[in-house]
Amino acid sequence: MTAAPNLAQQRALAYSPKPFGALSLFASTYVIRHLVRHPDKTKRLYHRLIGHMNVSIVVRSIAILWGNWAVPEGTPNVAGAVGTVQTCTVQGFLNIWTTVTVASYYASLSLCSFVSVKHKFKEEEYKWIEKWIHAFCVGIPLAFSVWMAATENINPLGSACYAAAYPKGCRTDPEVSCERGSEQIDFALIIIAITQFIIFCIIPPCVMLALYAMLDKSKPEYQPAGGMMKIIEDARKRMLRDVLLQISLYLLAFWFTYIFNLIQFVVQKITGESPYNFWIFAN
Repeated sequence: MTAAPNLAQQRALAYSPKPFGALSLFASTYVIRHLVRHPDKTKRLYHRLIGHMNVSIVVRSIAILWGNWAVPEGTPNVAGAVGTVQTCTVQGFLNIWTTVTVASYYASLSLCSFVSVKHKFKEEEYKWIEKWIHAFCVGIPLAFSVWMAATENINPLGSACYAAAYPKGCRTDPEVSCERGSEQIDFALIIIAITQFIIFCIIPPCVMLALYAMLDKSKPEYQPAGGMMKIIEDARKRMLRDVLLQISLYLLAFWFTYIFNLIQFVVQKITGESPYNFWIFAN
């Protein structure tokens, strides 16, 4: 059985995410304010998706700041827990919903870039996909989070609330019976893991490869006279390279955000112990 964190580790796990939650809240609020003050930018689908993504990040940041204060008072090994089952359910609902929503919007940015290049940046030819992007990024995670809350599968996990059974370890220890959380929790965690894998590791790299292929095959549709052909060809390739660079930077930033949590998860599964100090660093 995993050893419990000491008091110093409990406090660090509880409070270390809060400064980054505050920074994230400030940054996403600034982006939203900028888009509101410059409505001309929201004429482009790409910027509208960025706006919606940052609204989700605001909600996510609030949930992070709420953190341990939402965990039911008296929960073992959670410093500063002053909440109730209800506050834990609400916070966990927001955590699950926005975790998937923010990641989905990140993936949609690369998809939007690909579609815009494919249609030569004529948004009227592809703006119909916007409603389906929002349905996937917001609607499906929302329905999933409602189901998790309704089945009591949102409970304390670490220093916050997420998809988990309660008390901790009741799903693996036959001597401990679960007070909250059903057998569906295992299925739910698999769904979350598969969704995150597709969003992180499948969609953005596939879009990048497709754009690279388009860059290699980029040819003008007509043969202008003189040096115009080379000018048009160079301009198209330069635009494609800019889009590829933008997607690459988004993807690297996104992977960097989650790589430490992935390492922590792998180490825990291999050793059977929670690397609390590394977990603190990852937060």
